[in-house]
Amino acid sequence: MLTNKPTSIIHTDRWNLNPTAAARVLLIQTVEVSLGVCRHLMGILLTHWPSIGGLSSQKRVLAVEKLIHQTAKNPNPKYRQFDQTFYKFPSYYRRAAIVFALWPSQ
Repeated sequence: MLTNKPTSIIHTDRWNLNPTAAARVLLIQTVEVSLGVCRHLMGILLTHWPSIGGLSSQKRVLAVEKLIHQTAKNPNPKYRQFDQTFYKFPSYYRRAAIVFALWPSQ
């Protein structure tokens, strides 16, 4: 019986990046800010793990956001310094950093 090997439906492109010196500085600064956000979140996650550890993945992200991000419905987050330290940090990056910091537990 002849069996055909299934074709891969995932295609991976490899791109060689050649950033300029100025772009390289900006990339390094971006990585440093991202690591700083994750470092900041890890302390909060470790402190509040007993209350958020049993939640689903989506509810964990929302619970952590409620602890760190000020909104009209959440005017007094417990950790206001997050928004002060990472001023104007986009919400999609904030959520991605929370998911990244939670990743080993997912």
